[in-house]
Formats: sequence, structure tokens, C-alpha cells
Amino acid sequence: MIAESRYLDSNQERYLRLLVDISTFKILQAYADGGTIFGKERLGPIYLNSLEGIYASINEGASINQALQEVQEDTLTVSLVKDVIRTLIQAETFVCQERGFATSKEYSDYWEDVYRGRCCYYSNLDRISRTWDEVASEFNREHLLFSRFRSQHLYDIGKLGYLIIGNMLDTVHELSVIIKCNRQGIIEEVNSDLTRVTDKICQEAKDFCKHLYGKEAFRLSKKETANLLGSNEGCTHLIDLTYDGLETFSQWWYTKKF
Repeated sequence: MIAESRYLDSNQERYLRLLVDISTFKILQAYADGGTIFGKERLGPIYLNSLEGIYASINEGASINQALQEVQEDTLTVSLVKDVIRTLIQAETFVCQERGFATSKEYSDYWEDVYRGRCCYYSNLDRISRTWDEVASEFNREHLLFSRFRSQHLYDIGKLGYLIIGNMLDTVHELSVIIKCNRQGIIEEVNSDLTRVTDKICQEAKDFCKHLYGKEAFRLSKKETANLLGSNEGCTHLIDLTYDGLETFSQWWYTKKF
């Protein structure tokens, strides 16, 4: 299997590709390239040999972090590696038999065990209207298994402050977040829309957005953002998308340029 991720902003671009064994999810090759859009500063291409032999699995976080020590200062590459691995895990449902599961129901039951209590959906399995295998049965995937796109836009709206608009669209989900800050960077309003989600119970995660009100958008860490948005009772994708927006704002706030 090949998993790829691309990042692009006004200053730089980055590409990351993992080649993994479809039956074990062992990483066979990790490759990165990119650099600044203008000028001659280039990252690579480079091969992240320390990742070879590591399993792209939810249970291998410590091993992955250790393997990334050699590029830990390159936070963008580290972020892309983890993003690609998360995408592989999402795609796993469409190759579950190659991964050793007899049926999609067996795979769904496995996830209910290992991911229980980690998000709004898996923290409320007694209240969901459909199981994961029922969700996955709506999709027929053979070659292109899973796609995900995320974007962030930051607008200066004069005396009214700033707008941070984030969108995420993937094979299963579709959601957006709009954050309004005043001229001091304080969050005044947050609106989120979960257009497509795993289950209707995921909609409850939107209620946590009000906890961002009054916070300095340029200071919030990923952990703080996750806690404010409900942590294990929130939506992982909403947390990621919201933090992407806050990080975009923070990068601009401290440099006053894109």
C-alpha cells in the first residue's frame, strides 16, 4: 500500500509518502521532499530510514515517536508522518481481510475494544445508531481506499477582527469550523458544522466549541484545545481541524505575515 500526504502554505510545501506491507502494515519505505516555495531552500528528497520496520498501528505510538527523533526539529515532517499513519488506520477497514480479520463485523468489534472511550462515538457505544461495519458497508473501495483533504483560510476583517475558516472532507466525514477573534486575538465566536459523520451522536461534539470563547487563539496548545473540545467525549476530527486553524493563526500572529 502507498499512503501520501501533501502540505502547502504561502511559504512552503511538503510531500510525504509511506510504502507499507498490506498484511502487516509494516513500513517498508518512508520518503519526504519539499522546501520553500520561493528561493532554493529544499528539504530533500530524504528517506526516513528509521521508520522502516515500524508498524503503522494505533498501538505503535512510542515506537513511531522514537523513530522520528532524528527529525524531531522538523515539526512539519513529523506531523505529516503521523497524519499519514492516521489515514492508513482509517483505510484499514477496507482491507480488513488482508489484515487477518474474517469479516468486517469482526474488525468493527476489534475497534470497539481497542478504541473504546477515545472519542464521542466510541465513548457512547450504548447510544450509537449504527456500528462501524454498517457505516463502512456504504462504501465500495478497491484501489483508492481513503482520501482526506483539510484546508485553513485566515482573513483580516478590519475592526471586527479575524476569521479562521477550516474545512475537512474525507471518504467518511465532512466538517467545517469558523473561528472569529477580535483584534487582540481573543476568540469571540466559534461555529462548527458536522455535515457527514460516523453517527448522529457525533453531532454532540459541537457543544464543546463554546469552551473556546475568551481564549487567546495564538496561545492554545494541541492538548489544551483537545481538553476544551471534550477530549475523549469530543470529536477527534473536530479537534484536529480546530487546532489546525489555531496553529495557522498563531504562525501568522507571531510573524504578522503568511
